[in-house]
Amino acid sequence: MIGLFPLSDRYGGTWKERAGLREFTSQLIGRYIGGTTLKNLGGECELQIDDHLLLEVNMLKELTWVYVIEAPSLITQQFGQRQVIRKLFEIYSEASGNVNQRNLFPAYYREAIEEAGGDEKRTTRTVIDLIAGMTEAQALAMHNRLVGISVGSGLDEIVH
Repeated sequence: MIGLFPLSDRYGGTWKERAGLREFTSQLIGRYIGGTTLKNLGGECELQIDDHLLLEVNMLKELTWVYVIEAPSLITQQFGQRQVIRKLFEIYSEASGNVNQRNLFPAYYREAIEEAGGDEKRTTRTVIDLIAGMTEAQALAMHNRLVGISVGSGLDEIVH
């Protein structure tokens, strides 16, 4: 049985706390995976999940919503992140339809846009894949560069 996460005070992000958190989450994941089985029902498999573990997972999801996703202290940050993603999508979507702006795309995505041949769904999917593949720092750096907030260096490779 797993004990409670051993914190005596507010989480500060120290190496010891981070290592303890990684160990704790690893144990939880192993426990939840171990609490599932596949049952053969006449040629079809059905996932069986221990009811107590299912309740734990639902509780953890709820805690994540309350203390992370909907945390008042993160609302402004999340608002800004949504604005960055929307603007990147707008810029890249517009650039995908303009042959003279396709050089805004990294080579792999530029080729995918050209191969889409004007197919709007494939082009949109390519734009989404490009943005989804960026880290938070890459998305912010690219946004700032594309809207003229930061020029950076011409030698910088933000996204490959």
